[in-house]
Amino acid sequence: MWTIFLVVLLGLVPLEAKDKKPEPARQTYPKSRLINRSCQAVWSAAMPIMTELGFTPQTMERESGVAAFGFNRGSGEAYSTNDVRQLTTAPAGFWNTYTAFGIQSASLTVSPEVGACTCRIQINYVGFLRALMRGSGWVALESNGWFENNLLEKIQERAQISEGVIQAAKVEPKPAPPAKAEPVATVAQVVPVEPTRVIKPIANATSIVCPENVNHVPFSSSRPDRRTLACDEPITIVSEGQNFTRVKTADGLEGYVSPKFLGK
Repeated sequence: MWTIFLVVLLGLVPLEAKDKKPEPARQTYPKSRLINRSCQAVWSAAMPIMTELGFTPQTMERESGVAAFGFNRGSGEAYSTNDVRQLTTAPAGFWNTYTAFGIQSASLTVSPEVGACTCRIQINYVGFLRALMRGSGWVALESNGWFENNLLEKIQERAQISEGVIQAAKVEPKPAPPAKAEPVATVAQVVPVEPTRVIKPIANATSIVCPENVNHVPFSSSRPDRRTLACDEPITIVSEGQNFTRVKTADGLEGYVSPKFLGK
């Protein structure tokens, strides 16, 4: 009886595999877009959008228009297979299920065009695959462009606002009316005055504050070997922006770091 049961059981698998129909090709979406704004406006719009959605800048080269990001969020087992189906070109279903899924990394590039700017986003996914009769393990998954296309839509809308701010800043202020000439003092009116001391502004000195269980934080600089800053490393604030602060390390290297990693 057991022999008959095993023969039937083993005989069914090839038949099911033979009859299994291939999944139809999934829809793909463009990962780049020509935006009728300057690359300065596109870059200014893209950076806050990426950070608002959970992307952490690893490198930012504004002059060359290239940025790389990490990501610290993922999908639980209950949603992983559906997310793979929605965001990637990988097969997902009965034969291929996923117990974990997330973004491994992402990149953004902006390239100037005549009167416009091309913006491209690439997101790299990974998932823990449990394939029927083929084992399990982590695999790289190709994006279908759905997430990138939605990000490009948001960047295009915000770039219009950024362009207006940039153009307004370029408007030269009207010259002030000439000051009225003050009467020349006579000899009797001249009173010796102590020279005014000029006090130069001093940059703020602080140090790096790391989250719990973290030894280094992301740091964007011109040196490939300096992509992070250590906890409690002393730095000097050079200037402050909306999402990033320009700092100088003890050895004189300047770069950008998130304000949330700076001590009070």
